[in-house]
Amino acid sequence: MAGAAIGKAFSSPRVMSIVISLLIGLGVIGLRGTGFLESLELGTYDWYLRMRPKITLAGSRITLIEISEADMARYRPWPLSDAILAQALEQLVQYQPRGIGLDLYRDIPIPPGSDALSDVLAHHPAIVVPTKLGTSPAYDIPPPEVLKGTEQVGFNGMIIDPGGIVRRGVLFLDHGDTSMPSFALLLALLYLRAENVYAQLDDTEWLRLGPATIRKFAANDGSYIEADAEGYQFLLDFRDAPGAFPVFSLSALLAGEIPPEAIAGKIVLLGVGTETESVKDFFFTPYSRGHGFDHFISGVTLHALITSQLLRAGLDGEGVVATVREGDEWGWMLLWSVLGGVLGLWMHAWWRFLFISLSGLLLLVAATYGAFVYEWWIPVIPPALGWMLSAAVVTAYMSNYEKQHRTILMQLFGQYVSPAVAETIWQQRDQLLRSGRPRSQRLVASVLFSDLVGFTPVSEKLSPQALTGLVG
Repeated sequence: MAGAAIGKAFSSPRVMSIVISLLIGLGVIGLRGTGFLESLELGTYDWYLRMRPKITLAGSRITLIEISEADMARYRPWPLSDAILAQALEQLVQYQPRGIGLDLYRDIPIPPGSDALSDVLAHHPAIVVPTKLGTSPAYDIPPPEVLKGTEQVGFNGMIIDPGGIVRRGVLFLDHGDTSMPSFALLLALLYLRAENVYAQLDDTEWLRLGPATIRKFAANDGSYIEADAEGYQFLLDFRDAPGAFPVFSLSALLAGEIPPEAIAGKIVLLGVGTETESVKDFFFTPYSRGHGFDHFISGVTLHALITSQLLRAGLDGEGVVATVREGDEWGWMLLWSVLGGVLGLWMHAWWRFLFISLSGLLLLVAATYGAFVYEWWIPVIPPALGWMLSAAVVTAYMSNYEKQHRTILMQLFGQYVSPAVAETIWQQRDQLLRSGRPRSQRLVASVLFSDLVGFTPVSEKLSPQALTGLVG
């Protein structure tokens, strides 16, 4: 009895459509788990980032001092001497910024002026310098000797995704027995300290800056599959409008041509500019449409974007893009796959299939983009793939199912009624058939029974073929 009930259930096109949809949804989930869809999903994430409205503050909290090719030619040789850096830092200190980020390595002295540079660094705690943490100590680039072991040193390395794009920042990295903060985080904390905003851990061990929580990135967050989640990473939003940071040249700084109000009370970053081709300190971001010279940003600009995001979190309460749990993502993908299968039950015409399937895709994109605007990253490509595959497969299944049952019906009624009547029966099959067989109904009908005189003796003498011809 149970086997018969199961067989009857699976003979129903509705049940089979759901089964097909679930199998397709599970297949999409498995395909996604291999990382095959990651590049497409990250491309969609980049597109959403570019579409999202930018933020323009009334006054920038960050100013950039960029070293251009002209500066390099003027203050040659490269790297800049310690004397030039000491002069530039002394000039900045006079303007009283909240923090100064020197985005240049200075692991070895470059005389003249080495003593002057060491003196400036040691006596001004608002100056932050970078260090590089390599895959082993042999590949590390240490900070200036005078700042080793101080709180003025932060690592400035970036997490680069396949394809060369930076989408994540890092707040802390484990270095030996300690956890080292990032270059951008130290600069942000210098600024926030003046606003009585400090970093602290919440109940989930996530970092809080003022009213905002910086969610820690996990290996399978969003569209990532087994990504490198070392340290305390977070998703970058790149929401600062182009030109959000005032930019001045090193020459203008040394000549005293920068207005004091452009630096006072702000974070100032000094480093190599975007147009400096001879020094390869540049990165590609979700805004990079290609790999040409005009599609990257300088390292100092990237540090400024990360610092600005942390400042917006601590002062304006902006969080980081959140991701849903993996189980919820699976449910979301299965839902769209089943919806595609359900619609496939009645998408018999090609124009209806195209219209409904494209409308569903537009609805999916609109829903996920709307969630992204409110800082939720929900998968797009896997549910879209499940939706289209389920709709197409179930539509093909229903077309074949109806073709088979039409053949059966025509065989049942075609030899007894006219083609027009058989066609009418097919069009009204939902009322007349159940599971491909005539369904019993209680009707009030007038029935005429007739007989032919002498038909029985005649039929006994004729073959079935001859009898059928006689009756017909």
